Amino acid sequence: MISIIIVNFNSSDYLKRLISSILTLEIKVTFELIIIDNNSDTPIDLKPDKRIKLIYNKLNMGFSNAVNKGISQSKGDKILLLNPDIEIESKTIDILSSSLDNNLDYGVVGCKVLNKDYTYQVSSKRHFPTYGILCTKFFRLDKIFYKTKIFGKYNYTYLDIDKVSYVDSVSGSCMIFRKNILSEIGNFDERFFLYFEDTDFCLRVKEKGYKIAYVPETKIIHYKSRSFINSRINKNLEFFKSLYIFFNKYDKYYKNYYFIKKLFKILIKTNIFLLKKMNPNTSYE
Repeated sequence: MISIIIVNFNSSDYLKRLISSILTLEIKVTFELIIIDNNSDTPIDLKPDKRIKLIYNKLNMGFSNAVNKGISQSKGDKILLLNPDIEIESKTIDILSSSLDNNLDYGVVGCKVLNKDYTYQVSSKRHFPTYGILCTKFFRLDKIFYKTKIFGKYNYTYLDIDKVSYVDSVSGSCMIFRKNILSEIGNFDERFFLYFEDTDFCLRVKEKGYKIAYVPETKIIHYKSRSFINSRINKNLEFFKSLYIFFNKYDKYYKNYYFIKKLFKILIKTNIFLLKKMNPNTSYE
């Protein structure tokens, strides 16, 4: 069985459309749907269905916390994480499931992600962030020389998007893994409120010797919900906070970049400070 976990925050319209689609698709594998609502402004209005388990959080403790809560309530041997603001193909779930079944060395599997205009979304696959990559992105060299291995490293833009590839991380908007892998690496790190929780998870899986597989045989459309626009949660702030946590957590990988590391940590902390000053009424939990 696959436990499909969807974390919702102010995306009920997208969520209802996705659930309706999943329930009407001819999916061969058995599944359950676990919806965790992170204290949205409006309640979710769903028709009762024995395949759906709905969990309401009184406080928004972040994406990782919600995922862990969903996993704790799951019955499946595989976990499929989906964003509510996506559209899946008829065979997406079966293809992702069979990819795990047919490749025991796969730890996490993701698929091709498209924008709403059907263009390729580069976040489909990612390299672990490094200080060199941050420099490349800061000077936008990844936009100019995206076909080169040096400057196209972060999103693997030098690779064929239509071929299976083994990467550092896949998009958290659609990723599947075996539940028993959690006994080896632990749950999602709840210090990551938003952003980098999928990168952190994939890194820990890869450290155990498993492959992170990008499988473009199937695809999803990611609409990128604007659920945070009227929220007290500042996405830019959370991005820099999570980036800072990530670099601190994996400091061992950056020990040869002492001065660059110090500089970027100062820049990241400065961004966090300025964002707090600019948004005094924003929630920073």
